[in-house]
Amino acid sequence: MKNTKTKKQKIQEIIKILIALTIVAGSIYLARYAKFEHIRDFVQSYGVWGEVIYVLCWVVLPIFMFPVPVIAFAGGVMYGIGKGSLLTILGAMLNVIVVYFLSRYVAKDFVEKIILNRVSGKLREKLLTEDQKSLFVVLTVMRIMPIVSFSLSNYLAGITNVKFWVHMLSSVIGIIPGTLIFLNFGDKMLEPGSASFIIAAVLLALIVIVPIFFTRKYFGDLVVKKSDDNSSDLQ
Repeated sequence: MKNTKTKKQKIQEIIKILIALTIVAGSIYLARYAKFEHIRDFVQSYGVWGEVIYVLCWVVLPIFMFPVPVIAFAGGVMYGIGKGSLLTILGAMLNVIVVYFLSRYVAKDFVEKIILNRVSGKLREKLLTEDQKSLFVVLTVMRIMPIVSFSLSNYLAGITNVKFWVHMLSSVIGIIPGTLIFLNFGDKMLEPGSASFIIAAVLLALIVIVPIFFTRKYFGDLVVKKSDDNSSDLQ
């Protein structure tokens, strides 16, 4: 019985390592396609199935740390802010579910070693609390004010003590503002120089710049570490 358990544990460890390697390899491979034109052309190549493929892009690509603004820009160009927002929120929330369970039950060791160790001590402390209200607040803020990337937030949430439905509620609340802004910019990209494009660009700049000052003023070092003290964890 003991040998069987040990063998099972070894198999589980091999599976976890393979999953981690797949995520890393996928991230490196997909980085070359991090342009909205690639996403747009790929989705449109499926014709009437394009909307389904677009949703699947949201479900799959963020698993590999793909920059989600690229997908959102493509969605804005193809579907506009109305239909684009519905499709984007659907795909993003499906990804939230997938990565939550992937991080919690399959890749927890990988996430703790490679991702959690990169965040500041204060953010780590807030993420590892047992209090559901505190977790709801910090996870929602991480979504609305992109302290860390969409993909990183999903992986981090999976190793916290947050309950599934609390995580879902914080995610849908936090995802909506950024979705509207990024898709609006994508929708107006074909009208450079117009008043609507300028407004969209200003809103996009605000959602990128404001979090920098907001987090420093109200959350101190609630940011991903950039110092070299954890560099060994990434090698």
